[in-house]
Amino acid sequence: DYYASLIVIAAFGVSGQWWKRNHNCHHIVTNSINGDPDIQYLPVFMVDSKMMQSVYSFYHKTRFVYDKVGQKIVSYQHITYLPIMALARHNLYLQSWLFVLSGKEVRNRWVEASVLLCYAWWVAELVMRIDDSGMAWYWWFLSHGVCGVLHLQITLSHFSMEAFLSKEGTIHRSEDDDFVRHQLATSLDVDCYPWMDWFHGGLQFQVVHHLWPRLPRHNTRHIRDKYLIPLCEKHGLTYHRLSFYDSIVKTLSHMKEQANVAANSPPGSSMIMQSMNLEG
Repeated sequence: DYYASLIVIAAFGVSGQWWKRNHNCHHIVTNSINGDPDIQYLPVFMVDSKMMQSVYSFYHKTRFVYDKVGQKIVSYQHITYLPIMALARHNLYLQSWLFVLSGKEVRNRWVEASVLLCYAWWVAELVMRIDDSGMAWYWWFLSHGVCGVLHLQITLSHFSMEAFLSKEGTIHRSEDDDFVRHQLATSLDVDCYPWMDWFHGGLQFQVVHHLWPRLPRHNTRHIRDKYLIPLCEKHGLTYHRLSFYDSIVKTLSHMKEQANVAANSPPGSSMIMQSMNLEG
């Protein structure tokens, strides 16, 4: 698997070791404000007003500070969300290099770095073969914008769902929570016709993916219909799913709601203190 991952890195330019480290944590503490790196995006995004408390990240080992700059940027997040998704691939490049060059444990660090450079080399070679510089930039942003669909799908499944502050001694939302209820509450499936599965690539079934993370994507629809839906019906559990369009609308509405909260909550305001008191 490791050697196969090097081929994938050379093709896509994203560190496999960084991805596993980041993504495994996301699966364990999905939508934990202080534990899940996939929702810790201050000062760019704020998916829950509890982030105004300048929460300490257990993953990044740093505090995401809610300041005047963050307040101003977050106040427009419902407008910047889709454009940023079109550029989000660049963040994966950056995170990969930060990880490889950091003091964290990396298997064959310089092999990983060399393969990342291999990707940079062949992409640069491809771009330089385009004579017109304007067309080269157009190709670059168009190709990465298409990749943005991937980032859009993943964030649609979590940004608008329940987020929580992890309490000491548990990775779940509360002491009486469990893994299944946790994943159902923090993940959203994008519903579509079977003939559109090619477009979503299985990523639309994030609830299924979180409950059965090693399940091959071509089996996710079958498992959802045969096991997940009957399970939820039997135990009275809520299974969240919306169409692709409605998922975008829900996410944008949620981002706008949080943006309005930020716009009216300057750092150190009474509303932030009230939020902290409600959390105990």
